[in-house]
Amino acid sequence: MLCLRLLRPAALAAALLPAIAHAAGSDTTFYPQTNHSLSFGFKHFFDTHGGLDNFGYPTTEEIKEDGWTVQYFQRARFEYHPELAGTQYEVELGLLGDLTAAQTGQTFDKASPAPGARFYKETSHNLSGPFQAFYDSHGGLDVFGYPTSEPFQRNGFLVQYFQRARFELHGSDVMLGLLGDEYQAQRAAAAAAATAPASGAPAQLTPPPSEAVIVASPPQAQPTIRVAVFGGNTVNVTGNGPYTASDTSGRQLASLQSGQASSVTATGPGSYSVNLGGHVMTSSSPIRFSPSGGTILSDPDLPPYSRDFRGALEANYSTKTNKLWLIDELALEDYVKGIGEEPEGLAPEAYKALAVAYRTYGLSTLQRHRGDSSWGEPFDLGSSTDQVAPYNGANQIYAGYHRETLGPGLTQGEQATSGQVVTYNGAVVVTPYFARSDGRTRSWAEVWHGNDHPYLLSVPDPDSAGQTLLGHGVGMPLRSAIKRAQAGWGYDQILRYFYTGVHITKLY
Repeated sequence: MLCLRLLRPAALAAALLPAIAHAAGSDTTFYPQTNHSLSFGFKHFFDTHGGLDNFGYPTTEEIKEDGWTVQYFQRARFEYHPELAGTQYEVELGLLGDLTAAQTGQTFDKASPAPGARFYKETSHNLSGPFQAFYDSHGGLDVFGYPTSEPFQRNGFLVQYFQRARFELHGSDVMLGLLGDEYQAQRAAAAAAATAPASGAPAQLTPPPSEAVIVASPPQAQPTIRVAVFGGNTVNVTGNGPYTASDTSGRQLASLQSGQASSVTATGPGSYSVNLGGHVMTSSSPIRFSPSGGTILSDPDLPPYSRDFRGALEANYSTKTNKLWLIDELALEDYVKGIGEEPEGLAPEAYKALAVAYRTYGLSTLQRHRGDSSWGEPFDLGSSTDQVAPYNGANQIYAGYHRETLGPGLTQGEQATSGQVVTYNGAVVVTPYFARSDGRTRSWAEVWHGNDHPYLLSVPDPDSAGQTLLGHGVGMPLRSAIKRAQAGWGYDQILRYFYTGVHITKLY
């Protein structure tokens, strides 16, 4: 499960948002631009019918609507029709042309055959010129259905509606309109309007009553967390002060000074070659670099916004992914301070809410993976997906020590809530979060299926009514959490609104 990460420090924003998607497997492509994946039959249809140029990015995962498996894109809705399995109609576009026109009250008069045009008697509309050329070359009737309007001017350019699409002429280029986004935004606005008071005033959220933080008895020790920050054939390490190198068997290898570089290569488990300040040696165990005093360790191969780390760095070869990983092992609180998901300048309660959600997500992932004998990786979770590709499992945008240099907001939120996590029936829960909702959040069951997460339910979110969903939609929308803090809500109220029936527990 991934968390959408679009609210981040300005210095990170351009660099941390990848420009392209990367494959998560031969049958799946993950798009970090919207934090959604495309798989199997929908992926094949997407790839063979114009891809990004035609449909835009996926804006949901596969979901169930009215008994059908569907997936939304910026410009379309894909539908799976099992009754047509094995035919070219197994995947079809939804009728968003018809639906969005109906949403906005648009009706189109029937037309007569026009000279030089192709006339469709089924809908009494014509097709000609660049729209006809695009229609014929991109799948025609099977993909777009019949034309349902004549061309007309809309927002300064020529458009034409079809049953499953809207064509738009931008200069000399034909593009599909953003019907997927428009349809979902209209539905969100309608849902928000349905929750508004009868007077027509905007819907207002009532915060849950504040609760005292539960203190665990006996208190637990603060855990350490292991975060994969880089993967490749060789990892490089240096420090801004003294540090030591050893292997995980306990053998001391070298003491190094500020600026001295180290590198590790591995051809497989038990086969490590280490260059420590020019001295080369081998080891059968993973290699560990430990800072002395306040030294910050770095990997110079990473971008400057995510190369510096508190804690120890470990080079460890994984037989599961056949990759040499550089892993940052550090205290959970230091990890929370390094997550780069939000800008500076927010209300203090926002940073507190975010710190608790970040901490809980990291701890719940740690517990889940360490309790799973099939996990098989030498780390608990990854940093951003572009840093550790092709791994795309549980991850958070971890910028390391650099995040602390951008301002005190998150650090202050971490310190004010140290050790506090979200619990349900006494157990630490997973706390997914995402950038922005479209008027409501989604339940776990709606997006990822299964009813084993009763605290992840759909709740109204008027702060984002009429907006386009950015992310998976489950849990806490970051932008709305920030708005609730600005409106005077306490961090515990924010968390207990978006995560239903939970409590805040101080573990250590």
